[in-house]
Amino acid sequence: MREAAELGYVYAYLYLAATHVAGDGVAVDNLKAVDFVIKALKSGNKDAVDFVLAPNVKGFNWTPEFRKALKQSLTEHGVYTGTIDGKFGPDTIRALNALSAG
Repeated sequence: MREAAELGYVYAYLYLAATHVAGDGVAVDNLKAVDFVIKALKSGNKDAVDFVLAPNVKGFNWTPEFRKALKQSLTEHGVYTGTIDGKFGPDTIRALNALSAG
């Protein structure tokens, strides 16, 4: 899967992000997960935004800790100015779409 991500496959980035949030075969690492999500978003593939916003993907949920880390990264990328908490709302959605739009 890592090889596919290195080739730029968006779904590979998202899968790797999910595995790092869940600790599925790897150590839980929200910062690595955020890095993979940011790469997926920057690809411009709108499915990346939908994946991040999905409340439950095949039994998987983003943790509040991951959501906070993602919001912090969105802030650092200059697309988010809201509260750094474990919830996704309209401001987060705008930020995700802005980053995805390039």
